Amino acid sequence: MGAEQELESLREPLPLQVGDLLPATPRPCPWTKGPSLPDPRGPADEAGLRVGDVVKAVAGTALREKTDLDKVLAATAGKEVSLAFAKGDGSGERTVKLKAVPMGALNALRYALWVEKCRKTVEEASKGELAYIHIPQMDQPSLAKFNAQLAETSRNRKVKALVLDVRNNGGGNIHGPLTNPAGAPNTLMGVFHPDLVGIQARVMQRLG
Repeated sequence: MGAEQELESLREPLPLQVGDLLPATPRPCPWTKGPSLPDPRGPADEAGLRVGDVVKAVAGTALREKTDLDKVLAATAGKEVSLAFAKGDGSGERTVKLKAVPMGALNALRYALWVEKCRKTVEEASKGELAYIHIPQMDQPSLAKFNAQLAETSRNRKVKALVLDVRNNGGGNIHGPLTNPAGAPNTLMGVFHPDLVGIQARVMQRLG
């Protein structure tokens, strides 16, 4: 997928969350869906697992078709767990130790990687003239982080505008200061999707 196509994906509608009235197959939140590949910079990646490897055993339990992996991994968060794996052809089998992480920590890692991917997509597609910031919550910590990121962005003289992404946002009440930060000209352009009520992202002219 090219940079322009990935930039276009920023206009995709918000995914529905658990508790909403769901259509047949809602699009999952991009950083919480369970991947079939090792998470970059995650425990398995750092332990040396690569795409195509086959996990043979976890915590000394051989993996079979009916193995209950949830039961095997119960109460292991933060603890060292042994992992036996081999290459796809069965060669090179070895056992490593890795630290199991809570799902919250894993989702935080996936979120950071997703944001970095979006940032690079916007930067490459705009040839460095657009900056990108994602707002995860409409709360004061997110506003403080946004102001710090905005101040850093304003020092880059090449950047002409800002893509403010609020997809997968948990909600809150900082819309005013978020869309009209101190010192910014009051000219905002909303990016809309026909199936979505509300603004997905705002493109803000650079600070003077």
